[in-house]
Amino acid sequence: YGLKAGENLIVFKYESIWSKAKRDQETGSRVDVVESEPLAVLITAKPGAKYNFSFLPADNLRDAKQLADSFVAQIIDEQKNLVAESVALNAYKKQEQQKMQKEQELILEKHSSSAASIGAEEGVILEQLKAIWPRANADEKKAFLVWVFQK
Repeated sequence: YGLKAGENLIVFKYESIWSKAKRDQETGSRVDVVESEPLAVLITAKPGAKYNFSFLPADNLRDAKQLADSFVAQIIDEQKNLVAESVALNAYKKQEQQKMQKEQELILEKHSSSAASIGAEEGVILEQLKAIWPRANADEKKAFLVWVFQK
């Protein structure tokens, strides 16, 4: 995949397909699909650089299921240097939520000196809300709109 130079959050999962000797009675499928939970890795890509995933492959279905339960992949560069290691996707989500919460607290501190100053800086607050809105996930947007219309 092509990455832009700079910081990139890559979301992926382990998936392997294993053939069965007999067709499944319920689904009619002749394969077993093994998948891990979504994982993420944050890397700072350099222009023109190539990166690869590195992980231990499974030799059989049982090993694949064990691998998927605790899957970890490393990102390595062309010289086989470790660039980053994967973590659970929700780890980055929590980190991003904490970052947004700190930004919001700073905005509130900056503009909570008095009602008059808030009225005078209405345009600034609106611009800050516009900047925060695209980074909010669907649940956060919904919760905000519920709050607004209840006030």
